[in-house]
Amino acid sequence: MSHKPLVSRPGFMTAVLDALPAQTAVVDGRGTIVAVNVAWSRFMSERGGQASSCAQGVNVFEVLSRVRGHDRASAQEAAEGLRAVLRGETSEFDRDITCSWRQHDPLFFSLQMVPLDTEGGGAVLCYTDITARKRLELEAERRAVHDDLTGLPNRVLLLDRMQQAMSSRDASRAAVLFIDLDQFKLVNDGYGHAAGDQVLQQLARRLLAVVRPSDTVARLAGDEFVILCERLPFLSEAYRLAQRVLATVTEPFSVDGARLSLGASIGIATAEDHPTVPAADLLRAADQAMFEAKARGRNQFAVHDSGVQSRSQARVEQSLELRRLATSDRLAVHYQPFVDLHDGHITGVEALLRWQTDGDPVDIAASVALAEEIGVIAEIGRRVLREACEQGATFLRPDGSVLPLSVNLAPQQLDRFLVATVREVAESAGFPLSCLTLELTERSVMSDPDASIAVLSALRDLGVRIAIDDFGVGYSSLASLRDLPLDTLKIDRDFVRALATRTADDRIIRAIIQLADALGLHVVAEGIELDQQRTRLIDLGCDRGQGFLFSSARPADEIRRLIHS
Repeated sequence: MSHKPLVSRPGFMTAVLDALPAQTAVVDGRGTIVAVNVAWSRFMSERGGQASSCAQGVNVFEVLSRVRGHDRASAQEAAEGLRAVLRGETSEFDRDITCSWRQHDPLFFSLQMVPLDTEGGGAVLCYTDITARKRLELEAERRAVHDDLTGLPNRVLLLDRMQQAMSSRDASRAAVLFIDLDQFKLVNDGYGHAAGDQVLQQLARRLLAVVRPSDTVARLAGDEFVILCERLPFLSEAYRLAQRVLATVTEPFSVDGARLSLGASIGIATAEDHPTVPAADLLRAADQAMFEAKARGRNQFAVHDSGVQSRSQARVEQSLELRRLATSDRLAVHYQPFVDLHDGHITGVEALLRWQTDGDPVDIAASVALAEEIGVIAEIGRRVLREACEQGATFLRPDGSVLPLSVNLAPQQLDRFLVATVREVAESAGFPLSCLTLELTERSVMSDPDASIAVLSALRDLGVRIAIDDFGVGYSSLASLRDLPLDTLKIDRDFVRALATRTADDRIIRAIIQLADALGLHVVAEGIELDQQRTRLIDLGCDRGQGFLFSSARPADEIRRLIHS
């Protein structure tokens, strides 16, 4: 068998090599470069190297043996491949390799080597730059396991790391913290989703600042974040971390010049308490504990145990039932009168939600809190407002005027759509807006005072009155209270209940009444059950109230009879 010489027509070979777009070199049977093309030399020059370091006469094996660092493995693989090609052990070598060139970002090449049928052997080496394609592939892979908004690991990567942690020798020393922002929907509704995204990005940075370098901070979806702690020296460290998280979350968030105050509910589950469950089940346990923290009043943490498990299952069943109730005809509105404490005549009514059930009585307060959690409270609130206005239009006093009506609003209803909703509902029902009062808790208003002022001011422009319900148990500052467009403060029933004894301390009620007088606001006392409480409230300067002493909440037809009795 005859062999052709390696380079029989130098001019022709040079032209062929230079026409190839890939960086191409020809080596002899010992791996020494005998020819290179223009693309090969240009690459060396453009990357700041010396063309002579890989030029004709240089041995490729020697060049590859000098490679260090991250590229060493690729260089060794290329050397083994070239040996196999030169020995005739393979007809082709094809690999994707990485090249970290000086200070530049890593480059990626497709390296192909084929043998030459020439006297003395040899091979052709072709490096095709695939950096652009490879970076797109790597970015796609990264995005598949990372959250686009925050750059944190997503659920896929989190579960993978959790499974690895639970398979290690230190599995029992791992803990998971499930974090959910309280009332985050108010940020999106009040400021828009762009502002909500800013809050989430700031929160991601804060969480990274309070964890250990070995911990994983992940974003699951929306405002749900998870921290995976591995190899904790003591599991109680997870509780201390939860306290640090709560502290950093309660620091105001800065969004477009506004400062938003939020809280968080955190659920904790430890691998020690769940040694054999899959990673997804441990995450679910932490999620259940988080809802337990919300049920206890929010802005705190709860640890998963058997009690949490059973209550979580009950909450799921209650949630399903509540969703059915919210869209059924079993939702009803009853009305509790406001009275003049001096003579007992009715001055208005408050619309209160009731469920019509065949079984056990429904805990309304718990149901409302659960409705907020599962996102159906806004729908329920609209139904209550519509029915209250329709029935309220029939509550006519002897002189033909409409009896004032109060309707409670949930925090989720205090958004930019509220004004249009109230106007549309009242006009449709034929209810005069000047007779409507909307009641909100301090928590609803003070979670975002700036947005609250804008919405409440627009409602006041329609003629609607605004009342703060359960006043005294929230966290209003005097400055914020002064700036809010309010008409009424309702004294929380716990303060009124304390007036049942003659030795009761009435300083809080006295202070609320004096504050209302200074701000030009009306005062209503809630939960009056004893005549003694009524008398003391009158002495303190409170003129209006409501409670079982006068009437429980009643259906609409009974209210109409009461008005004319």
